Amino acid sequence: MTAGHGVVTALLGALVTMLLGATAPAGAAPVRQVAAGGWHSCARRADGRVVCWGAAYDGQLGSDGRGANRAPALVPGVGDAVQIAAGMTHTCARRGDGTVLCWGQPGPGQDAAVTTRPTLVAGLNDAVELAGGGTHFCARRRD
Repeated sequence: MTAGHGVVTALLGALVTMLLGATAPAGAAPVRQVAAGGWHSCARRADGRVVCWGAAYDGQLGSDGRGANRAPALVPGVGDAVQIAAGMTHTCARRGDGTVLCWGQPGPGQDAAVTTRPTLVAGLNDAVELAGGGTHFCARRRD
């Protein structure tokens, strides 16, 4: 990924935050990364936890709920993320051990079914970088 991609992602995340009026709760760990999808955004905190907000019609916020969250909500089961990436209606988190969790529709390796909770991507345990697109994800592997 290029530095420009990170700037655009941060600006889109800030725009979604501004439009939705979302604010971080008091005492929350500092944000280290923002990823913006089609109608949602997620932030990776310094402690590895991930929060998401925006539209949740396809499970892209990582919770069982549908509709929209105006405020960032913690994604259950993700406490050790080192990178996040968002697509149009899905989100993925890379862990330090190289495994990847995805949620929403479609997620890689998830048979295009809506997955409202983070699900481990089968066969991917050596990822060093993620990139999200409209309806796809790519992972760069260690080798």
